[in-house]
Amino acid sequence: MKSKIIGRLTSMIVKGLVKAIDDSTQVQLVKVATRPNEIIDGMERIQNYGLSSNPPENGEAVVVFVNSNSENGVVIACDSASDRPTGNDAGDVLLYSTHGQIIKLGSDTNIVATQSGTFNIGNGSDFVAMSAKTDALFTAVQTACATFVPPGIPDGGAALATAIASALSSIVTASTNLKAD
Repeated sequence: MKSKIIGRLTSMIVKGLVKAIDDSTQVQLVKVATRPNEIIDGMERIQNYGLSSNPPENGEAVVVFVNSNSENGVVIACDSASDRPTGNDAGDVLLYSTHGQIIKLGSDTNIVATQSGTFNIGNGSDFVAMSAKTDALFTAVQTACATFVPPGIPDGGAALATAIASALSSIVTASTNLKAD
């Protein structure tokens, strides 16, 4: 009796390799190789609410067979060890992909985004609105400094105004640094 229970328990949870993912349905369907020469197709993959991923082939999968029934398998976790960034500090949280993008919530309280392509937030219009407001602010400050006449200075502050305007003109405006794609 005891060995039968242990046998059922050990066959309930297995590790396998992801062979294919069907991401076209409401619940992802996974093809997993669980044992040599045994491939199970169409298992549902349960994901955490609010986070979805499409793991690459040959990543690892953890499969639970409900009631030890090999026809009632559910994939509860997937990983791709070769893609996982390593060397992180305790408490760090990362969102990463096989394509090299990383968003890291680090121990230094910074949020760092690493990527090689374009970084967009929203539909891009947020950047346009922000860069226009920043440019307007720089222009207003530059104009105010260039026309400022401090009291009691013999040349009316012309030298100071020229120095400030020159320093501010070398600042690159926001719209050249912010891009909406």
